[in-house]
Amino acid sequence: MAINKLLAAGLLFIVLTLGFIIFIFSYRPMVLNNKDIQKPVMTFFNLQNIFLGYTKENENRLNTLDQVKADALIHRKLIQTFKGIFIGELLARYCADIEYCSWFSEDYSMFFRGFDNLKIEKVKTKRIGANKAICKVIYRCEERSNLTEYENLDIKNLVQKYKITNFTQAQLNKAQYSDYIIYSENQDEFHLKQIKNKWFIYEFNNSILNSKLKLIEPHK
Repeated sequence: MAINKLLAAGLLFIVLTLGFIIFIFSYRPMVLNNKDIQKPVMTFFNLQNIFLGYTKENENRLNTLDQVKADALIHRKLIQTFKGIFIGELLARYCADIEYCSWFSEDYSMFFRGFDNLKIEKVKTKRIGANKAICKVIYRCEERSNLTEYENLDIKNLVQKYKITNFTQAQLNKAQYSDYIIYSENQDEFHLKQIKNKWFIYEFNNSILNSKLKLIEPHK
């Protein structure tokens, strides 16, 4: 009887040990992995470089195509990239917006405005529930534009909108030059969802923390 009890106890110990090992290994994919969560966010910030790299690599081919075929080629590449990082309404919006861009115009420079000389300063990730996360990114970037582009839009609110610290709105209204660069510090908050062990952005919000504006003297 004593031997049977020892055998039973030993068998129970083995079963419990195996069960614990299986649990540990099955649980590992659920452990928070910041790099996996941040991957689509970093791709988002690299969209301009992806576009520039693709168009440079295929420049000769694009220049031999008519506008419709060239635009379709670029659209497919960008939409493929979008589908790897976005889902839901955000994906639909980006895909729809890119349809209006043309290789033969300044559309893409406008689409990627704000990505120039981008420098990421801080990334903070927080897991929300079983399959969602929030990723906050603080970064600096440049945005080149012209005051005339804001005519009849928000030129009267430019200082407030960008939280410009080195110009008042009154000074900007009397500016001698119209071309400018805005150097801004931003915080973007990305909301992500995990689908089949891959993370996708389904919503994000941008907040401008502060900016400085530099007026550019025209070349004589």
